[in-house]
Amino acid sequence: MDGAMTMKDAIVLDPAVDGKIVHRGSAAEKTLRTIVRMIDADLVDSEQFMGGLATFEPGIKVDSHVHPDAEEINVVMEGKGNLITNKGVKPLKAGDWQFIPKGVPHFHENTGDVPFIILWVYSPPTRTIPR
Repeated sequence: MDGAMTMKDAIVLDPAVDGKIVHRGSAAEKTLRTIVRMIDADLVDSEQFMGGLATFEPGIKVDSHVHPDAEEINVVMEGKGNLITNKGVKPLKAGDWQFIPKGVPHFHENTGDVPFIILWVYSPPTRTIPR
C-alpha cells in the first residue's frame, strides 16, 4: 500500500471522555439541558453526519427551532417527553425513534421526573443547530 494513503478505521466513543459540550442551559431560565456533540467533522472527521446526546432535566422544554438544511433522527435513550411540531404533540418514551424532515419547526420537552435523554443525528452536517 502507498505510504501516503491512510486507511480510516471504525472508532468507539465515550460521551464522558470524547464528547464536546456545545450547550448547557440555565435552571433559573428553565432551559437546563446539556448537548454533547460526539460526531462532526472536527471531532471524528465525519463527512456526512453530526450527532450526539441531548439531556433535558425534568420540566425543561426548549424554544422551537428548524434545520432548513438537514434531516434529523432522534432516539429516546431514557425518560419520557414530547416532540412538538406545528402539527401537534407526539409523546415519546425510551426506545422511540423520531424522524424530522428538513424545514419542520420542532422542539422537545421533558414530561417526566427524571432526565429525558435523546441521541440525535443530523445529515448532512448542519450549521443551524439549536443552542
